[in-house]
Amino acid sequence: MRKRFVSFDEYYNLIANADCLLVLTNKDDCFQSGAYEALAVEIPMVISDTNALLNYFSSSAVYSSHIPAEIKSNILYAVENNEYFRNEIRKI
Repeated sequence: MRKRFVSFDEYYNLIANADCLLVLTNKDDCFQSGAYEALAVEIPMVISDTNALLNYFSSSAVYSSHIPAEIKSNILYAVENNEYFRNEIRKI
């Protein structure tokens, strides 16, 4: 099976038109590219609940463990509070 990669324009359009980006890691000191991309296009994000991410992204993100029910709840919260998170993102 041949892998298909999307072009930069396709990728940008996907994230720029998303309701929310989910970007999780299991590393405590990892800064996530997907979270920076969410900032760039002002899309609410659900990211891992780590000190490093909390210190940088502060109130501009929803923080989550890797428990499926919590992830679902946090995605819904981010989408429902879209304008709040977009305003917080603009502050960064």
